[in-house]
Amino acid sequence: MLKNSVSSLVVSSNEAIEFKLVRQLADIGDDSCTFKPAMSHQVFGDSLLCGIHVVSIHQLYAIRVATLIRLYSVCDSSEDVVYILLRILQMLALPYPALLFVFNVCCVSKSIFPLHIRFYRMYNKVLLSTPAVCFRETIFGYHDLKIQLYYSAARLTTYFGISYSDKVTPDKFEGIEADEIFGKISEKLQPGFHTNLDDFCSDIDKDINFVPFGELQHSFTTDGMLLIHQNSIYMCEVTTPGFQKYHERLQTFVLWFIDAASFIDADDDHWRFFLVYEKYCLDGNTCYAIAGYATVYEYYAYPDNIRPRISQMLVLPPFQRIGVGVQLLDSLYRHYISQPHVVDITVEDPSDEFQRLRDFLDARNCSRLPSFQPHVLEEGFREEMVAEAKTKLKINKKQARRVYEILRLRVTDVHNSEQYRRYRLDVKNRLNVPYQQKEQLEFKKYKERLKDRDIQNALSFADPSQRLESLDREYREVEAQYNQVLQRLASL
Repeated sequence: MLKNSVSSLVVSSNEAIEFKLVRQLADIGDDSCTFKPAMSHQVFGDSLLCGIHVVSIHQLYAIRVATLIRLYSVCDSSEDVVYILLRILQMLALPYPALLFVFNVCCVSKSIFPLHIRFYRMYNKVLLSTPAVCFRETIFGYHDLKIQLYYSAARLTTYFGISYSDKVTPDKFEGIEADEIFGKISEKLQPGFHTNLDDFCSDIDKDINFVPFGELQHSFTTDGMLLIHQNSIYMCEVTTPGFQKYHERLQTFVLWFIDAASFIDADDDHWRFFLVYEKYCLDGNTCYAIAGYATVYEYYAYPDNIRPRISQMLVLPPFQRIGVGVQLLDSLYRHYISQPHVVDITVEDPSDEFQRLRDFLDARNCSRLPSFQPHVLEEGFREEMVAEAKTKLKINKKQARRVYEILRLRVTDVHNSEQYRRYRLDVKNRLNVPYQQKEQLEFKKYKERLKDRDIQNALSFADPSQRLESLDREYREVEAQYNQVLQRLASL
């Protein structure tokens, strides 16, 4: 089995996992209801084979050198050798000389020198550097693996199931164990989830009695494939009765769809939650399906104001690309714009997707303001724009500048060389500001102090010609982002 199917034991964790928002029993067997995670490394961690990973020897157990070499002898390809070697090194507690001996024997016997795998001893740790092999977001040790995470559409009652046709065991594979799955996922789920599908099915009907938490903010419609869908957005606080337990189930989604996400401290009463539901009818009953949500932290601002910061925003895959995200963010905006003690609205580490959404909405709203009209835009960025965007839309200065550049590009004739040149210079001057003073001063200071010629050469990135090339590349990336926003604005 090992000789013929090593590669089949490595599966993409993103492909093995299937999510469902179950509205009725028929959805469980309906593959069209399935959606996949965007990522899984925040639950399973990065594979040992991805980049550089440090493994403590004290956490590993010994395998005889002869057994190790015998195991590699059954592998046909160099990739199989490398993979099995590194998997076993996760569990290896050999002295460093023996470790090198094993590696060298395997390399010679299989002629895999070009893979450039290097081993180093760092005190009580082994550092593995594997540039030629990358197994990010993979699970090892299972055939036909399927991981099921089903949620009832409204109450988010959860079912967690694992199935496979065969599994690696230590007695069959010379001490190698399959990756742990159940423990890593279950620790992220709210206690009380189902592992029996029949028990989960018996709870689905309880969704009929579900009533959204919090205060209704906004209702809107979206166009589905065949139907017009009704949607509602509600705002909750941590003190909203029953909401904290619900949020514990809801926030498990962020680990699979938002990079660098983490669970928030829902006991902090500065958090606000905006939830969007699709409203539908089932057997004559009005029902709800969670479509997405956003979290906002209200920071204090002197003297008696607040500065809301958007922390997380997620629209689940079945509801993406139909306008739900725009409506959710717009509803959040309207909630805070109407409050005089709000200074401005900020965003915590926005993803590229969220930044495009934010740019679109802010550009749409600012295009209606007097200071962002075409004849004003052509005269350059002004403080009047900052003041009006902040007063009327709670947009901060940095975002106001970005919106100005987007809207000015819209009124710039890119076929007119002089107009286009002035626009490019305007944007590049802004992009160059962080480098004009601080970078040059630091470069001069360190270059005078450093004696090592190689280090001085490494600092040559500040050379003017290289900086101009970098600036031009950065500008092209920014313009491409702006054009995506303008395409969406043109469709209004």
